Amino acid sequence: MLSIFRRERKAKESELDRKISYLVYSVYRKLRKNFSFENELINLTILQIHVLSFLKEEKEVSTNEVAKFLRVEMPTATVAISNLIEKGLVKKRRNAKDRRQWILSLTPKGIALFRRIEKRRRNKMRLFLSSLSYEDKLKLVNILSKLR
Repeated sequence: MLSIFRRERKAKESELDRKISYLVYSVYRKLRKNFSFENELINLTILQIHVLSFLKEEKEVSTNEVAKFLRVEMPTATVAISNLIEKGLVKKRRNAKDRRQWILSLTPKGIALFRRIEKRRRNKMRLFLSSLSYEDKLKLVNILSKLR
């Protein structure tokens, strides 16, 4: 008798997992669609936006630290950073303690662009979440925090 209940529960959990998977994927696609226009408008890749975000938070970092944060290989990070330097959004200088290493930071142009990106993201996210009540948003934060 107990094994019948376990099988039924397992079947229900399996169905629930499928629904969650579908919903997460649907939300992911909707978020990507909503935020992709932003990238086209400013002509930056998502990886480059992540670099700007990291530099905004950390102020000054090495190329190696950027690669570790992004969880990418050094050549990938170097290409993203080089493109940002060419666009005048990031500057690099030699590390005074280790002349082999470069220290990266945002330029005033990079800071201004990142502020615009943040403002657009907040506005889009506010619109995206507008159908949720305050209580729903609290629940969502709690659930996403557990999954993080």
